[in-house]
Amino acid sequence: MLGSLEEVALVHKIHILAMAYVFVAALLAIISRRGYESGQKERAKRRDLVGLCLFSLSFIVLNITLIVAAAAGG
Repeated sequence: MLGSLEEVALVHKIHILAMAYVFVAALLAIISRRGYESGQKERAKRRDLVGLCLFSLSFIVLNITLIVAAAAGG
């Protein structure tokens, strides 16, 4: 149920997940920036690309998992 006080609704779970991912994305950006500034430009670019792919894929998979679990639960 949307806005239920007894349990965390699907909308809230998705928002919590999104906020966590924004925080992690900021940390990854800081790590990538430090690597770039320390002279490891190619390594930082490669890490950035791999991180983007894994980060995006995991976000999509987790959202689909939340939606499927909510649909199965009623």
